[in-house]
Amino acid sequence: MNVRLRANEPASKLAERLRRAGGPLAVRDLDITNCFDVNVQQLVPLITECKLLQHLRCAACNIPPSDVLMLVMQRLPHLVEVEFSCLIDRTIVHAEISRLAGIACTLGCSALKLQRLYVEIGQEHNFRLLSTFLRCCPNASSLHVHLVCGEFHEAVRECHTLLEEHRQLDTFRFTSELHSPFQCDPPSALHFAVYVAVCANFTYQRSKNLRSCARLQDLAEAGVEPQTIPFQTALVAVEDQFTPEWLRAASITHDWRDVRQLCLVLFLPHLSTTFPAADGTYRDCLREFSTQLRQLVELNVSSFHFGPGIDVTAFFEGGWMPFLQSLSAAPCGFRSVLTLKCLATFPSPAFRNGLARLTLSRVHDAACLSFLECCRPVATLRLSYCPLELDYERMSRALAHSSDPICLILQHHLLRLDDTDLLENLHRFTDLQYLYLLLYTRLDERELPSSMTCILRSLPQLKCLHVHYECDDSPRVLRTATWMRGPGGEMSDELVRGGPCFQSCSTATFIGLAKPLNRDFQPML
Repeated sequence: MNVRLRANEPASKLAERLRRAGGPLAVRDLDITNCFDVNVQQLVPLITECKLLQHLRCAACNIPPSDVLMLVMQRLPHLVEVEFSCLIDRTIVHAEISRLAGIACTLGCSALKLQRLYVEIGQEHNFRLLSTFLRCCPNASSLHVHLVCGEFHEAVRECHTLLEEHRQLDTFRFTSELHSPFQCDPPSALHFAVYVAVCANFTYQRSKNLRSCARLQDLAEAGVEPQTIPFQTALVAVEDQFTPEWLRAASITHDWRDVRQLCLVLFLPHLSTTFPAADGTYRDCLREFSTQLRQLVELNVSSFHFGPGIDVTAFFEGGWMPFLQSLSAAPCGFRSVLTLKCLATFPSPAFRNGLARLTLSRVHDAACLSFLECCRPVATLRLSYCPLELDYERMSRALAHSSDPICLILQHHLLRLDDTDLLENLHRFTDLQYLYLLLYTRLDERELPSSMTCILRSLPQLKCLHVHYECDDSPRVLRTATWMRGPGGEMSDELVRGGPCFQSCSTATFIGLAKPLNRDFQPML
């Protein structure tokens, strides 16, 4: 039996659901994801009663790692999978480490059935917590780390240490909200940090020496053994005169039928100072390559840049991707409005029925408005640093012929919570239910409640409002505030400050890449 607690429900509602499920002992899968405002002292005893539980999902919940470890080691002996957040503030991390170490010392390696862990994590000190946690799980063979904040290089270094210290881990997956600050062609042998840096996304299986990132040159070498390319692959090419031929050779030598998610990356040769971009000589090889990708569902070419004489339509000219649902490309892949109109006519679910989700990042104003007019977003619209001038009236007009988004994410360095233009135009989004405002401007903490109240008055259908901001008292420290409509649809006066990020708070797309959990829009209330 599966039981789920909604993000805006109290612990008493979980007790009620457990009774309706036939009692706590009937429950095998418990999902309390995003329940960041639930009373932990009331919640943990209820979880403890589910003694036959096998799957516990509590990411973006305020249960500390030490309580999760106690549940895993002592209270829930049948648990095989757990999802949780390890985002303890630096000021209390030493106390949490001491508590974890005490539990580990007392109970030893007693989480014998736990096999899979998914952890949302950030900041170097939290990796020490995770390492202590893993020492108590001798049979945990699969770990997925999702980086949500902190410093990218530090996190990669800590992940490499985890792999070296915890040899029981066979499958390791790394996903990240943070972009990699550097990219370079990975070597033939595994160099963990370099592979992770390719697209801040990496899956590694130790027992089979399998990795989700492949070098085009290795696949195109003469005499190479034919391979079945995995379900999700990042293919790294180095731009030079031989690259089109390498792409052609790799496409016919290997079996690409299993590939559903593909990220294609184009790098420069070592020490080159020019910008890597495919030119017209790539058109034929890209068209031939696309014929091998008939089952492809997601294509990411945001790090495969296009020069004059070619654009993203080179992949679709033969109509060989009938199942494509998601596309991520840099602005250079759409050199004209005509390109957008051509895409809209292609026989693919990604374009034929309008878009379920549209993310525009750093696209110049005219192109941004053209995207909004041509692509008809229907559910989720994410605008990151575009348009450069925050003209909400023009944005509203561009969306006039589209279905109103249910979920809207705005990220911009000029965005202000008290922006009168924002408030005056929000009422145009009549179907909006989830709004994420990612600000980088300073805000007086005392003005936060009144500013959020003004937004709520403009959007009577809103169910969730999540805001990032910097406080006047502590500049450069990112803070969060979240409002959720209460159970039954009643208006709530409660504002949760300092809670975790969740769902569409991210502007990363993960198209063609391994996916983190709880980072895509799903109705949660």
